[in-house]
Order: sequence, then C-alpha cells, then structure tokens
Amino acid sequence: MILSNIGNLNISNLELQEVPEDVHSMYNLTSKSVVIDFSSKSSGWYESVDLERFNASGNEIPHLDERIVEEFGGLKHFDVSGTPCKAEFRCMQIF
Repeated sequence: MILSNIGNLNISNLELQEVPEDVHSMYNLTSKSVVIDFSSKSSGWYESVDLERFNASGNEIPHLDERIVEEFGGLKHFDVSGTPCKAEFRCMQIF
C-alpha cells in the first residue's frame, strides 16, 4: 500500500479481495495511535491531507463497501479498472 502526503493512495495490482480495513480506518485517530515527535523528519499525522486519488485497479474486489463514500468525502478520482466491481461502481453513482 502506497500512501502519499499529497492525497494519493495506491493499492493497485495486489490481488486484493476487498479494500483493507486499514484503509477504511486510516483517518480514525485515537490518543493511542498518535505519536507526537517533532524531532522526526518523517511526515506526521498533523500533515495529513484528504484522500483525493484512490487507485484500486487490477484487484479481485467483487463489490465496494459504502464506507468509501463516508470515509473519503474529498475523493475526486477512484480507479477500479480491471476489477469485478467496475460495473457496480458505475451503478452506485457516488461521485
């Protein structure tokens, strides 16, 4: 899974049967999941941005969970090409 701090998530071609639970909950922060370390050179939770581009192409995902719409309201591009859920995605008309 590749997540960048510019609003892109790429889980393409991983032979996934579903969108991983970690993806659905990646913005659900708790006091135990947040580590504040201002000396670190890596990106922190405070630099997170809304997910705008989600690439789930080339997987075996048969259907989409409605949580995608609920969790990622800023989503502008969702690529499910090459997956069985492609037709279902068009029917959902979520964007």
